[in-house]
Amino acid sequence: MNYTTLHNHTSYSNASLGFPDSINKYDKLIQSAYDLGLNGIAITDHECISGHVQALKYYQSMTKDRPFRLILGNEIYLLSEDEDSIMRGVTTPFEDETPYYHFILNALDNEGHKQIRELSSRAWYRAYTYKGLMRRPTYYSDLEDVIRPNQGHVISSSACMGGVIPHAILAQNYEKANNAIQYFDDLFGHGNFYLEMQPCYQSNTEQMTVNKYLWDIGHKLDIPCIVTTDSHFMNKEQAFAHKVLLNAKDGGDARETDEFYATAYLMGEEELRGYLLNLFTQKQIDELFENTNQIGNRVQGYSFEHAPMIPQIPIENIPSFTIEHRYKQYYDKYEDFKYYAYIENLQDRYFFYRIEKALYELVECKGKNVETYIARLNSEFHELKLISEAFNDSMASYYTTMSKIIELIWDADSLSMPARGSGAGFLVCYLLEITQIDPVPLGDYFPFWRHLSAERGVEIADIDNDSQNAKRDNIIEAIRKYFGDDRVLNVATFSTLSAKTAIEKAGKGLKKLGYDITDETVGYLKSLVPTERGQVWSLKDCFYGNKDKDRKPVKELTNEISKYEHLQECIFVFEGLIINRGIHASGVLIGNESYVNQISAMRSPNGVLCSCYDLHDAEYCGWTKVDILTIQASDKIRKTMDLLIANGHMQWQGSLKATYWKYLHPDVLDYQTKEMWDMIKQIYSIFQFDTPVAVKALNQVEPHSVMDLSATNSLLRLQGDGEESPLDRYARYKCDINEWYADMTEYGLNNSEQQCLKEHLGNSYGMAESQEKVMLLSMDKRVSGFSLKQANKLRKAIAKKKADVLEETKTLFFESCKSQGTRDIFAKYIWEEEFGMSFGYSFSQLHSYSYSVIALQELNLNYYYPRVYWNTACLTVESQSDETNERANGQTDYGKVAKSIYKMRKFGINVLQPDIERSGISFTPNEEDNTILFGLGGISGINLDIAKTIIDNRPYKNFDDFYNKFHYIGSPITKSKFVTLIKGGCFDNTDDKISAMKWLTVYENPKKESLTTANIPNAINLGVDFPQELITAYYFYKYVTDKRFFYCSDPKYKSKKHYLVMDNAIDYFEENCMNKLKEEQDYYYTENGLVVVDKALEKALKEPMDKLKAYINTQAVIDQYNTLTWQSEYQNMVGVEDKNKWSFDSVSFYPNGEHELNDIDYDAYNLSHFNDLPEEPTFTLKSRGNRTWRQYEIYRICGTVLDRKDKDHMFNILTPDNEVVAVNMPKGQFAYYKQIIEINGIKDDNWLKRGNLVMVCGYRREDAFFVKSYKNSIFQHSMALIEKVNEDKTLDLRLERLQEEVEE
Repeated sequence: MNYTTLHNHTSYSNASLGFPDSINKYDKLIQSAYDLGLNGIAITDHECISGHVQALKYYQSMTKDRPFRLILGNEIYLLSEDEDSIMRGVTTPFEDETPYYHFILNALDNEGHKQIRELSSRAWYRAYTYKGLMRRPTYYSDLEDVIRPNQGHVISSSACMGGVIPHAILAQNYEKANNAIQYFDDLFGHGNFYLEMQPCYQSNTEQMTVNKYLWDIGHKLDIPCIVTTDSHFMNKEQAFAHKVLLNAKDGGDARETDEFYATAYLMGEEELRGYLLNLFTQKQIDELFENTNQIGNRVQGYSFEHAPMIPQIPIENIPSFTIEHRYKQYYDKYEDFKYYAYIENLQDRYFFYRIEKALYELVECKGKNVETYIARLNSEFHELKLISEAFNDSMASYYTTMSKIIELIWDADSLSMPARGSGAGFLVCYLLEITQIDPVPLGDYFPFWRHLSAERGVEIADIDNDSQNAKRDNIIEAIRKYFGDDRVLNVATFSTLSAKTAIEKAGKGLKKLGYDITDETVGYLKSLVPTERGQVWSLKDCFYGNKDKDRKPVKELTNEISKYEHLQECIFVFEGLIINRGIHASGVLIGNESYVNQISAMRSPNGVLCSCYDLHDAEYCGWTKVDILTIQASDKIRKTMDLLIANGHMQWQGSLKATYWKYLHPDVLDYQTKEMWDMIKQIYSIFQFDTPVAVKALNQVEPHSVMDLSATNSLLRLQGDGEESPLDRYARYKCDINEWYADMTEYGLNNSEQQCLKEHLGNSYGMAESQEKVMLLSMDKRVSGFSLKQANKLRKAIAKKKADVLEETKTLFFESCKSQGTRDIFAKYIWEEEFGMSFGYSFSQLHSYSYSVIALQELNLNYYYPRVYWNTACLTVESQSDETNERANGQTDYGKVAKSIYKMRKFGINVLQPDIERSGISFTPNEEDNTILFGLGGISGINLDIAKTIIDNRPYKNFDDFYNKFHYIGSPITKSKFVTLIKGGCFDNTDDKISAMKWLTVYENPKKESLTTANIPNAINLGVDFPQELITAYYFYKYVTDKRFFYCSDPKYKSKKHYLVMDNAIDYFEENCMNKLKEEQDYYYTENGLVVVDKALEKALKEPMDKLKAYINTQAVIDQYNTLTWQSEYQNMVGVEDKNKWSFDSVSFYPNGEHELNDIDYDAYNLSHFNDLPEEPTFTLKSRGNRTWRQYEIYRICGTVLDRKDKDHMFNILTPDNEVVAVNMPKGQFAYYKQIIEINGIKDDNWLKRGNLVMVCGYRREDAFFVKSYKNSIFQHSMALIEKVNEDKTLDLRLERLQEEVEE
């Protein structure tokens, strides 16, 4: 009999949900179902169809000796629009109602899968976040729109206990359950809706109740019933591993999963029958199984593979045009050029029209040889023609589409950079302004076939281009608007658990379940997993080695893992699981029809609409990716242009593109001036040369041409096997080319062989540093005579570090050399000396040259304009403080600001405090003295609107003038803003900080000309001197009339109140007041004591109070009161009078360069310099008795708090070495240190407050610091607050936060 399993989850559900759910891998799940003898399997992830292509590919590749069906489906979340409004919080929820119901859809054929894609796209399109989870609702109306008009392509079932029907049954709302059953039967068509039961233990009364009711009502209403297992793991033995994964989340208590998931795994027939016999007979179970098989037998299969669809400009957007046949005289000579001149396809004709127009404007009008260009175009057109025939589509249209995208980039107010990748060598790209470097003058250095060649392979070649990161969202929106919302999607990515993260997840889950595995153990085990060129070894390689990759087993890792129960079992299950979804860094899919015809939409965790498939699967379905790449250099160049235009050094030409064309297009750049090249080493952050290694390379090579720079860019990435690095050899040959000739002679090369190499490598001083040089050398008949296809295979083999592939290619190379008659010594020289340095990495010269042109643009900007503009642009972009950046969130990242400033300062560039009169919103160039002014918008507490208001109200003579302009009710400049601006140094050019702060104190607290008794409390607090006899009367009156001693209201006069005189006040009353008052009228005795009337008391004390009033209005007292008020307010505003610290608090750097913790004794406080710490954690072995364990080696660093990021529970500090370090804390610890504690009137402020000096203990991981402490170490406190730096550089520390005293 056996059955078809119709409800199963893979690890794609983890990515869809955003939390752990399933440990099934699609391939193993499908194979296991087949091995168990099942008749078929359905993949039904949680509102996710992302695994369907992979599942289908695996299914098609399986070896099958019997019928076995793959069914592709989706578990949707079904509700009405009204119910959804409840979930969104728009309307009041029903009592005890949870309307986010599960429902199963399974496609019977391609049309059914398209319906599922449409429904899924709708659900994701309207997705929203609710209680921290992204909800993706499908409405009943969606099913009405998509399913009802075209029934019979999708099978549905009532799903698990989360479905609307089981929910109604358990609520005993049988009418609702029955109505829903009949509704779905009608909606999908009779025979296409099934009632879904699931196995359970007999103790699971809810599932038993639902199963029984569904069986009964199904037979009553003639609705077929099926059984599914809702599998989340592969078999019963994996239940524990599944439990561990579900408990691997940070925070919270252990998650109890045993009962909920007890039977949620893939079962064979007999195991499933065993569970069902709790309620059903064998015959009834046969019926359930038969119904599942009926569904499987109806499945007709799916075909997703589609030829690449070349994205084209929508027909309606192609303008009217006329081909003028301006170059008809060349048609007969250049057949492929002529072919496109007379082609009938509209897209191809428009392509030729654009090319003809560009030939006139960019070639003929500029005096270039037209035929030279047409000859090259003829070759390129030949390749376009061949590939078009292979695709049965217009390959040329791809280039007009890309040209349009470049146009949209410019229209989105972004620079489009010169070129990137192999497209730079395609003349078509230059003529259509996709790229900006004319490849014709560069000849073979820029070969067109490196970009496109039918011989090499029929494919859509990537055309990469760089634009501004700040404008990326605008660009994608412009593309979406132009091509259509339903034809453009960002590319999704799916992250998987590596060996390291599998260990981390398993460790967390096991620890939460009570197993003896510490965070330190997990960290240590992770550190034992090797990483090679950024790739983490697989667990299989770690445990068993890999001969092909020359890897041996990591015995220390395997031995350690074996010590921990269940760990090995879990990590092998976890490795490779899909765990999250994301967005491709640059990829955007563009199609010619609605995406639901082949793929569907979903959203990334941050809400960006993207494809349901990753790039490879989307391309399998025919969709083409366009890369919207960004580089920081483009933002820096753009910002420099903006600053130069604003300051009159460049003139706006009516558009961004026209302005760029005039000043920075590669065709107008200076390539030659020696003095310009001489200064390259002094320029801050030259593109591709801003790392210490790259700067060293510049100093070594001293490039004076773009080719020089290009070669240096390639060579600094190559390692080589000899004592002399490729870069060293290049510098030696460049210094004296005869060194190369001598080396060749010494190696044994003859003159003709040397001449061959000179022809190929002369422009790079004897170095085959690029992919193209390697290919051209191998294609030379004097060497190996490779075809283009063979040369391309060689290029790929050299770039990949695979010993077997490289050895195979080496054999082919030497055999081909031999067949060409090439001497073995010559072949050996080329393979070992020229190709050898590129093994494992290889760079394209088209790419490196194009990127070197960007560096040349930066050189031109620095040579022909004041360098301060470039420096300011770099600082603005690196600190992400550009107010024109649409991608910025409006928040100043003080960590990035400080990091950028100190990086600048190390380069010798002076960054000054803000100036109220000259600073802009962001960093401002000060051309007069070649310095950079801090921007007003970057000052702590000064937002963009306030900064604009300050700028709009200029000029200001001094602080006094500024204060008078902004001191009014409703002013955006409040007292705290005045303080911040003064501290930041905004008025230093006219007023000393301390003087300005004192004037602010006076302005905010106007001088008193007279005082009243209402001022006396404040005067006393301030410390004004009072004669004892006068102040005693005041104190006595205030004490007696305190509300604590109120006795009663006067029965006759509402204005009078009676107060009980306490024993400690009676003597003063009797001596100074009683003889002036009448008993029973002004005071009286009760059983509680003496009672006095307040008005009578005022009369008795009139004389001393009048004297007190007179006294406080003497000039000396008024002056003392004013002086003390100002002193107190000044102290409240400034705290410690330290101008250097004031500046840091406002602008995140120390203007004089002196960190507050400079010169402290590091040894005395067991402090370390962050850059001296190991970049990865190290561990120490501890023992006590028979027990041993590992701990992190921990260190202590110090610094000033810059800012904090609550969401990530981390904060940035600036160390005394002027390094910005991100400090990560456990969530609970972070919350503890950031809170304000107040006990019995004593306040312990937030320790993570900006400007606080702190010490933290822990370990370094790359560029971050992780807080950790141990009671058994010298670092028993994870954090210390530095309350004071004494003159002798000793520190006053606080190790504990304020706590309630515990009574014994």
